[in-house]
Amino acid sequence: MTSTITAIVRRPFVNVILAAGEIPRVALGVLLLALALSVGRWMTGSLALLADEPHHFEQIRLLMRGQWQLVPLLTTIPGYHAIIAVMGYTLGSTDVTILRICSFGLSLAALGTIFALARTAGDGRAVERLLQIAFLPILFPLFFLLYTDVAAVLFLSLALLLNEKSRHMTAAVAATAALAVRQNYILWFVFAALLLAVELTRARAIVDGGSAPTGRAARGIFARATHWALIRKELGYGIGLVVFAAFVLWNGGVAVGDRTMHPFPSLHLGNVYFALFLSFFLLLPLHVVNAQRLAALASRPLTLGALAAILVLFLLTFAPDHPYNQPALNWWLHNRLLTWLSSSFWTKLAMFVAMAIALLSFAVTALRDRSHYLVYPFAVLSLLPAWQIEQRYYLMPLILFLLYRRQRSLAFEWSLIAYLAVFTAVLLLGIASRAYFL
Repeated sequence: MTSTITAIVRRPFVNVILAAGEIPRVALGVLLLALALSVGRWMTGSLALLADEPHHFEQIRLLMRGQWQLVPLLTTIPGYHAIIAVMGYTLGSTDVTILRICSFGLSLAALGTIFALARTAGDGRAVERLLQIAFLPILFPLFFLLYTDVAAVLFLSLALLLNEKSRHMTAAVAATAALAVRQNYILWFVFAALLLAVELTRARAIVDGGSAPTGRAARGIFARATHWALIRKELGYGIGLVVFAAFVLWNGGVAVGDRTMHPFPSLHLGNVYFALFLSFFLLLPLHVVNAQRLAALASRPLTLGALAAILVLFLLTFAPDHPYNQPALNWWLHNRLLTWLSSSFWTKLAMFVAMAIALLSFAVTALRDRSHYLVYPFAVLSLLPAWQIEQRYYLMPLILFLLYRRQRSLAFEWSLIAYLAVFTAVLLLGIASRAYFL
């Protein structure tokens, strides 16, 4: 008993508070999040329509009037717009404030789903994961606006949660709903299906052989995937994939409107570069605590050779040449940043240093399960088709990384939460003052 008391006394005060148990931390987390959401809602509630909101608002109003036509600049299937239109029609209002509140309702549902998904980790850190995701600077401002991204996150997160609960057909329906909100979630749809296949195959191998698959058993995953039980559980995803393929063939591409700005098929590296660059700043505390292992990895000759090759590729191919990324549109903060980063060799070199640190930090960060490392290739694959460089495309990779990352000390996790909250507050102040948009 004496040794236990001595150990507690020697701990930093913050560790004593945070280690007091999950229930107090959940209560604290809910209180902090509720306060932040209330402030965010208040700061953005009276703003005129921002950025892409006019297109979404017009599409919602068209649907509420029973006009089944698409706004020309709308690139997505109007699934999100149909949901908000139904909610607005039920409330009897086409007012921007009311429709934003309806969209905020979807944001709350997304946060609740993410919290439930975080709890499946079983390590008592669900509230920490939720707050880190909620305070992502590129996500938090979207909670209060008429944007499709949070709704897509909601449905994909719901699909992953339902897979965890063995509700596979319902999960496939949720994943398909994500495609009806944002078609570029097709890679995350496939991710959910593949993650399910890996986990079901592993469970089957444990039943058959008493241990998780390694070596030859692991290489036999695709042979096992033909088992009827697995096919039956993946059937919903197969149907969803067929429906999406039929849509692409019928539509003549993935984007519904504004197709010249979103060519299909095409491959571009700009978003991969910018995602790594932003990740350096978004997850800076993580990179700091990873510094020692990161430096050890960077000192290896193979790593240095790989980084040199990536640097050459980056210098040859990084060019934010999409019409929506030009200096004339520098009211978007990411465009202003891209203009500066691409302005000289030295700014590009500085960008690469940040990218390299983030890349190495991801490499040395442990995830909870081997199957979770699928996030990395799917993150790259999901970004390659996009010509326009846009940080909203990075939401799902970052959310999944934060969900699947193996947690460190409570003191570190809450310091990361504080860092992200301050980062978000600064960006939100700029948006609320109409100085810029993300």
